[in-house]
Amino acid sequence: MCFSNKDLEVWSIDPIEFVRREWDLFGDIWDPRPAGITVLSDLLMFRKGDYLHVVAQMCMSVLTKYNTVKASIQNSNDPNASKLLLEVSSDKEGAMYILGCINRFLGSEQDISKTLEAFLTTHVITELDNQNLPFMRARAAWTIGEFYKVEWQNIDMFTQVLERMVVMTYSDPDFVVRLRSALALRYLVTQRNGHAKKILSPKLPQLLEVYLKILQDIESEEMFKALEGIIVAFDNEIAPFALTLVSKVVERFKELTDEDEDNDQAGMAASEAVSSIQIICHAVFRSPDVLFSLQSVLVPIFASDLLLAHCMEHFDESLELLAVLTCYTPGETSPQLWSLFPLLYAAGMTWGHTFIVNIVICLDNYIDRGKNTFLTGSAPVSLDDSPDAPPPVTITYLEMVFNLFKRVVADLQIDEMDVAEGCKLINAYIQHCTGHPSVDQLLPHIIQIVMTRLGTTENGITIESVYALLVQVILNALLANTKLTLQVLLSLTGVPQPDKMPGAANFNGVTYFVFELWRWLNDKRGFPNERDKKLAILALATIIRTPFEELPPVLQSAFPNILRQIIKTQDALASQRALSRGVNMITKEQRDVTDGDGDEDGEDGEENEDEDEEDSDDGRDVNKFYKVSDDEDIAGMVSEGVGEMVELKESVKQFWDKSSEGYEFMDPVADEDDYVETPFDAVDEIEVVVKSLQVIGTTNQALWTELMKAMTDDEKKFMEQMVTYVNEKAIPQPQPLGHQLG
Repeated sequence: MCFSNKDLEVWSIDPIEFVRREWDLFGDIWDPRPAGITVLSDLLMFRKGDYLHVVAQMCMSVLTKYNTVKASIQNSNDPNASKLLLEVSSDKEGAMYILGCINRFLGSEQDISKTLEAFLTTHVITELDNQNLPFMRARAAWTIGEFYKVEWQNIDMFTQVLERMVVMTYSDPDFVVRLRSALALRYLVTQRNGHAKKILSPKLPQLLEVYLKILQDIESEEMFKALEGIIVAFDNEIAPFALTLVSKVVERFKELTDEDEDNDQAGMAASEAVSSIQIICHAVFRSPDVLFSLQSVLVPIFASDLLLAHCMEHFDESLELLAVLTCYTPGETSPQLWSLFPLLYAAGMTWGHTFIVNIVICLDNYIDRGKNTFLTGSAPVSLDDSPDAPPPVTITYLEMVFNLFKRVVADLQIDEMDVAEGCKLINAYIQHCTGHPSVDQLLPHIIQIVMTRLGTTENGITIESVYALLVQVILNALLANTKLTLQVLLSLTGVPQPDKMPGAANFNGVTYFVFELWRWLNDKRGFPNERDKKLAILALATIIRTPFEELPPVLQSAFPNILRQIIKTQDALASQRALSRGVNMITKEQRDVTDGDGDEDGEDGEENEDEDEEDSDDGRDVNKFYKVSDDEDIAGMVSEGVGEMVELKESVKQFWDKSSEGYEFMDPVADEDDYVETPFDAVDEIEVVVKSLQVIGTTNQALWTELMKAMTDDEKKFMEQMVTYVNEKAIPQPQPLGHQLG
């Protein structure tokens, strides 16, 4: 475990090679240090109670011996003093290495965790000023970074350590010391409730410059992650430096991709470089002009490298970066970004089809942010990159989307999860472009492909969520053009009849679709999200709004059941919203618990109060569609889960963690609906249903009478509540009603 003479030799001759050896992916095979740590970690994982204190005491005895020997030879004239000091220093370096590697075990033991600050103060911090042995400075900086979670009681000491680490990062004569100090700062910057940020903020320009300089000197995935940590910590201050940062990182990416293919460290560093650019873009998305200026640097590297087959190993990160640009860049998507659309299409149709999830996210953004260009534009495309490939063929953007949809949905050999992405892509097109002539032209082909896939028994769909997405394509088609969709469904006579469905005369696509829709609406696994249920309600509302005589016979006979299904689905949606509303209305006292330390200036508290005001009642009975009785405290609906919510929010507060995986921006309680926008999000489905029923009542009194006879008293009561809600909504209120049914 100790720093050896061989290590010292490599350090002196080639410090960059020394670091590369430390980060060697296969170091366990030839280097006893990482191999030994692996064994020790496994031992403590399963036998911590037996061995943790033994290991800690052994390391502490080495540290104590070092202090004793150093004190005894400080003023000694012994010619062997320097050799003896080097030996005990090597041992101490090994002890600090072991303790740093097992820090998570040490921190989990209460009796040990209380002594960690004293350990750092007595044995580690003193080595930051060790001018004779730079490897001790480097190990001390690394150890402080490993123990970044220690809650420092001596704030003055913490401040001194932080400032000393900054100086080492700037100007230490040894490269390894500068590197390890920079890596440690990435963790320390988040400590002491913003105290570290206040100290480092004035030094941010110099810090970024030093980090970029170190990145130029070594192929380091870890160093890119360290840069990301600084960017995340100072996200509100990064905008002035964003263009320079991105330009430098792009240059470094090109250099790394030019390295030998066998250089694994360079390959991983290149992937992390793309992630770093993505995090910079995230940091400046509130500065539209800055984000737009980055296109001049990023679009060329996308076109020459990131979206082409030779950069396949970085394709996932590249798509995530492009998703950020296409989502957050202000205004309509620029011509520069549109130049990348054919490359996405070509990748999805050929070598990049396994990345279809992120490709669809980008294409969805293009459709959403540039509908006019999407519907009218075209570009030359070549799906063959061989030297003797034919010249590119110009096709429209719309054709590209339809071809990609057809490829992943119609091909029975395509993975089911890819089928789901094809459905999301075509749903985005239908939703955003409804009313354009192209939608009516393509709907028959889309419906044919989807219904064929739904009815396929060989290599059929087995994943419930994918099956439900196929059904949702037909729902979106009904919203786009109800009459045309029903005509196409009626013409599909070759659809296989489900085994569970009783024999039906003149079985066709309408009959099959109605059966499948009923099945999925009554299956909790089918339409789990609020938006899915809302889509179904809106689509069914288009059917009851259609003149009765124009409906196919199967829908005429099922008309009361359609209305009943709307009521049932709306009731389920109300229950789901009630739960969401209950979770969001945790009392302020509970929020204070979940917020942990909070901000000293109380800004978070003010934001929460504002949210409470938005959610407050404005005089209307907001609970009647939320399945909550008058005397029931809505916050009490989740009282049993408050303890779990507290624990969950504590974990969410740590929006980045120190791990080999880098920075994970996750919210375990978030729903997929939170990250996707659709044109009907602002539509109130209750209002649509009520207006559709009013049309029936005024245009077809006989049908209305028959419907009322078929409804139960509970269903009639629910319909009356819907009408009351719509009427009250039409009356101006002094304050907006937060998070209402729509």
